Amino acid sequence: MSPPARAKQLVWIHGEAIDVSGFEKWHPGGDVIKQFLGRDATTVFVATHPVHVQKTWVKPRTVPVDQAGPHPPCQAALRDDYLKLHAHFTQQGWFKPTLAPLFKNLASSAFFFGLALWAPIALDAEGRMFPPLLGFLVGMGMHQLAFTVHDTLHGAILNKHSSWTKRLIRLLADAGFGVIGAHWDDEHTSHHVMSNCVDHDAQQRNAPVITVDWKQWTLKGDAIAGFADLRIGQWLLRVNHWLWAFLALWAGRPAIQIVGLIWAKQQWRDGRMTLGAFGSHILGLILHYTWLVTLIGTRSGKEPLTSAGTAVGPWFAGLVCILTAGILHVQLLLNHASRPMTHESDANRALPRVDWVKLQADATADLDNSPLFDWFHGG
Repeated sequence: MSPPARAKQLVWIHGEAIDVSGFEKWHPGGDVIKQFLGRDATTVFVATHPVHVQKTWVKPRTVPVDQAGPHPPCQAALRDDYLKLHAHFTQQGWFKPTLAPLFKNLASSAFFFGLALWAPIALDAEGRMFPPLLGFLVGMGMHQLAFTVHDTLHGAILNKHSSWTKRLIRLLADAGFGVIGAHWDDEHTSHHVMSNCVDHDAQQRNAPVITVDWKQWTLKGDAIAGFADLRIGQWLLRVNHWLWAFLALWAGRPAIQIVGLIWAKQQWRDGRMTLGAFGSHILGLILHYTWLVTLIGTRSGKEPLTSAGTAVGPWFAGLVCILTAGILHVQLLLNHASRPMTHESDANRALPRVDWVKLQADATADLDNSPLFDWFHGG
C-alpha cells in the first residue's frame, strides 16, 4: 500500500492555485510565504515579484482546477483596484530603476569621507582631526552608503534580481556599512511584506510592553485591559521608546552584525547559501573594520592621553562614529524589524477573505507622531 500523498500547500495568484509545498526553503523571500497559505496572494505577489517570475516559477506549479478546490473568499474589488493602480504606476515608469540615486548617495558619502580625510579643519599640531568631529564625519559617510543599499534593495537603482545588484549590496553593505547585505535583504523583504509598524496581535512576542505606537496599544485594548490602567500603559510606552532607542543607539550595531552572521551561517547549513557566499560576507566585515580602524587611527587626534601615555582620541572618534551610525540602527531595529502583522488566532488572519492590501492599510494608517519624525517612519 503506497503512503498517502502529502497535502498540497496552496496560494492563489491571478485566480490560479499554486502549490508551494516545501518551497519556503528555496523561496528568496524566506518562509514569509507561509503567511499566505490558503489565501488569495495576488496583490502581495505582484507587489514583490518581477513579471518574469509569473512564467518561470508560477506556471510550472499551477494546480489543475479539479484538484485545487474552490477559490478562497477574497476582497476581489480591492484586489482588482490595486492591480489597476500598480499597472498605472508601472506604465508611468515609477518602478523603473535609475542610476541617479546611486550617484547622489555616493557623492554625499564621498563628501563626508573627503572631509574626514583631507579637510584642514579642527587639526592639532600633528595635523590630526579633533576626534568627535572625525567620528561624526565618518559616521555620516557610512549613513549615505546605507541609504544606497536601501535604494538598491527597493530596485530603485538596478534590477532587484540582477547579479550586479547583489554585488553592489555586498560591497556597500558588508564592506561599506558593516552589515550582512543578504540578511538585510531578507529582513527588508519581510518588513515590507508583513506590515509591522503596528500589528493586531495581542499575543505577539513583544506584547504588551514592547510596542511601537500608541495606536498599537489601543488596538490591543481588550486583551491588555487587565494588565494596566491606560495612563500607566502610556507611561510604560514612553519608557519603552526611550529604553529601546538607547539600546539600539549603543548596541544596535553589534547586535545586527551578530544576528546577521548567525543568520548567514544557518543559511549555509540549510543549503540556501554557498560556502563561498558565506565566506564573502565574513571577508566583507573584515574589510569594513580594516578600512574603518585604519582611517580613524591615521586621522584622529591622539589626545586625551592616559597616565601611561596611551592615546584615547582614536577610541573616542570610533565611539562617536558608532553612535552616529547608531542613529540609523534605531530606525532599523525599532521600525524595520520584520514580524508577522497578524497572529494565527487573530480575527483578520483567520479570515482568508481579508486581502494583503487591507492588512497593509490597517497596519500603517493613522500613525500618530511629530512631523519631525516622519523620516523615521519612512515618509
